[in-house]
Amino acid sequence: MAAAAKRRASESAALYLESISEESMGYLTKDEIRAVSANILEVKEVKITPEVIGDTVRYNCHIVALVDTDNINQQLLQDKQAMQEMARRNKELEEMVARLTREKEELSASYAAATTEAQKQQIREQSQRSDQEFSAAQWLELGNKKYYQKDYNGAKENYEKAIALHPQFAEAYYNLGCVYAETGDYSKAIECHQKAISINPRLAEAYGNLGLAYYYQGDYQKAIECYQKVISINPQDALAYGNLGIAYAVIGNSGKAIENLRQAISIDSQSAKSYYNLGSAYGIKGDYEKAIECYQKALSINPQYADAYKNLGIAYYDLGNAYFNKGDYKKAIECYQEALAINYELPEANLKIGLAYVFTDNYERAVVFFTKELQISPKMLEAYLMRGACYEQLHRYKEAKRDFEKAYDLNPNDERVIKAKKHSANW
Repeated sequence: MAAAAKRRASESAALYLESISEESMGYLTKDEIRAVSANILEVKEVKITPEVIGDTVRYNCHIVALVDTDNINQQLLQDKQAMQEMARRNKELEEMVARLTREKEELSASYAAATTEAQKQQIREQSQRSDQEFSAAQWLELGNKKYYQKDYNGAKENYEKAIALHPQFAEAYYNLGCVYAETGDYSKAIECHQKAISINPRLAEAYGNLGLAYYYQGDYQKAIECYQKVISINPQDALAYGNLGIAYAVIGNSGKAIENLRQAISIDSQSAKSYYNLGSAYGIKGDYEKAIECYQKALSINPQYADAYKNLGIAYYDLGNAYFNKGDYKKAIECYQEALAINYELPEANLKIGLAYVFTDNYERAVVFFTKELQISPKMLEAYLMRGACYEQLHRYKEAKRDFEKAYDLNPNDERVIKAKKHSANW
């Protein structure tokens, strides 16, 4: 019973309640509260107290836990972006409905004023098309609701009904393309976005999502062309500049990547993602100090940005390697320690600190860090060899021999290991 109480308390500690409101044609239609769970990294304190209630005992559990909120923050960010996109599409739908309503009123007035049967027939045909467009808009709205509920099959059916009623409905093709992209069918997504663009060549969103589909197919040049088209339509589209920068980074053009990501930031200075991607671009270029600045800026905007935190540690490690290769072991050690402060299990960081101390003849300190590396990676041959060599320098031959023998157990065919084992045979 006590164990069950602890489990339920742990589940609650990682729970976040989120309130969502749904809007339709400008009217609030539903409020929803849903739970988003985080991962518990460490339970720091547990206090279980029994409480007698009649003939039963209830166990109350109070815990203090460290939780990873990254998935919560990512989900909230996605929800925010989805709500913004929903608001944009609802606004467009409202404008379309308002236009169609005005058209129907004008057609009614024209029909009343018509003097010939031919005129009336023409107005009836126009009115029928207007009715179909109006119905298509309703199917589009229903599709949007299904889409944001992640019911992609339902969304697809409704968008297809909208297209059947209104074959020149660019927005419906665009939305259908988004459904295909969400389900991983990028070829179909490309077809739909291209159709939307053929109907409305100024539909920037379709170019943007067409670029994403090409990107996920690995056709980065076509993705770049699409993002550039978005920018030509809307020069203030920060997302397009950001995506353009990412595409350039992937093909190895760090200069263009940095240029476009900096432009994205100049438009939206509070985009943690743009700073994160800019940091990655600087990392590709080998400018680790600027990469560190960008990751730190991303974290100042979103302190829960786990990927930025992780990459910050890697950037410090890479900067440490740069100093190490230049022979500046003091600065290298400082950078490696910064990296380990972020991720104490970062592979080979302790090993590199140990090597830096070896090169400065500080064998006692080197042993400390080779030992830490082996606590993380118990089968690291290099760490056993180097620690053994340090023990030898410190005249601790028994410990040196033990490390050389452990290295031999790991790889008896390594020439360095064979040499070390023979060297220590008579100790």
